[in-house]
Amino acid sequence: MAKLEDKSLHPAVYRAIADSYYKEGKTNEAIDTLKKSLAVAPDDPVTLQLIVNLLASAGKEEEAKTYMAKLPQGTKIDPAIGLNVGIKAFNEGKMDAAMKEFNEVIASNPSLADAYYYRAMVYLNKGQNAPAKADLNKLLELDPGSKFAKDAKEFLKELK
Repeated sequence: MAKLEDKSLHPAVYRAIADSYYKEGKTNEAIDTLKKSLAVAPDDPVTLQLIVNLLASAGKEEEAKTYMAKLPQGTKIDPAIGLNVGIKAFNEGKMDAAMKEFNEVIASNPSLADAYYYRAMVYLNKGQNAPAKADLNKLLELDPGSKFAKDAKEFLKELK
């Protein structure tokens, strides 16, 4: 890298190295290499997006969130990241944190049926049946064949 005269190419080179590590199954090395890229170009949106995706897939959602906050306004984030963070919060009993994540996913991906199911689970957990019912109906409207459709219909029967 030191011999590469055009410093603007460093982030792309680091990303290529990180990609090689990732393809070899070396996720931690890939993440470390992307961090080196961000040391050179801290606001590079491509690198930020990649590190967010890798951290989230490695189960490091909290660290991923620190990089998500650095992404430029309007950058499209993989909704699976928000869903995973929300699910983790839900499983830890942190209903307000889970609700925040699911609301953010729905705000940026209003046609993502699964997000409504997960948010409905938070509403049910909080004893808020009316919004839970609305979300379960929205899930069925968006994706009647969803993997959650059967459960949603059962919940709706109970909520009548």
